[in-house]
Amino acid sequence: MNNNTSYAKYRSLGKWIASVLVAVGIVPIVVMLISSISTTTGVLIERNNLSKESAVDLIQEEREHLQKTSEAMLKKMATYPEFTAKKFDRQQLAREVKKTCNANDALLSTTVADQDDNYASSDKLPAGYKPTSREWYQKAVADMGNVIWTLPYKDAESGVYVITAAYAYKAQDGKTRVVTSDVSFNALERPLDNLRIGHTGRVALASKGAIDDSHYSRGNNLSNDKMYKAIKASNKRKGFVHIDGESKVADVYFNKGEAGSEYWAYAYVMASDLNNERHTMMI
Repeated sequence: MNNNTSYAKYRSLGKWIASVLVAVGIVPIVVMLISSISTTTGVLIERNNLSKESAVDLIQEEREHLQKTSEAMLKKMATYPEFTAKKFDRQQLAREVKKTCNANDALLSTTVADQDDNYASSDKLPAGYKPTSREWYQKAVADMGNVIWTLPYKDAESGVYVITAAYAYKAQDGKTRVVTSDVSFNALERPLDNLRIGHTGRVALASKGAIDDSHYSRGNNLSNDKMYKAIKASNKRKGFVHIDGESKVADVYFNKGEAGSEYWAYAYVMASDLNNERHTMMI
């Protein structure tokens, strides 16, 4: 009887010791696994953040370059003899603006017009077209000597988002003329084709609204968007913002461009972006 009782005690004690030994062996493994997941997650977040920065800064650099070269082109065209001659030679000017568009694939169309609604364009414009009634003409005349830009809009025929640049100047007869070009936003997107931001990354270029202080991306008003609100609240020109209630994975990188710029670019990934990698580590 006593022998059986002693055996049971030793057996129970043995099970307890075995359980302790198993726990002692498993705990370090679990700790190492958690540490490994945490470290790897940090590395993956850093990888994504670097990709966000590269994509956003690149699209802002491309936008600035595109606008600067377009402005220089319009100002240069306004000095050519064909564009300053007293006679508004529509046929000759049409040939010149077509040459300009053919030489630059970012340009969808180029038009030159005067205060009497004479015009020459690389595009076929509708009958009764009156350049002086257009926003680009009126804004350019109001800011003579400077290149003006319209807000992005969706071209009705091509479906492409464009911005229009226009420059007003005086011809030899003293009359006002305006030369203008429609610039495709697709030209800004091409450099991003080979860039990858995690698995769910997105890059957006937003433009400031004409009426209020909201911004628009692909025609969508962002005034109630939580990412836009966080970016707007930041005093920095560029950097990261954390979205309340979201994982650090989903932190947003933004670049508001040069001082006075009406274009903000930002990049983000979904909170679930690292799920695949985390699942692989757990297997």
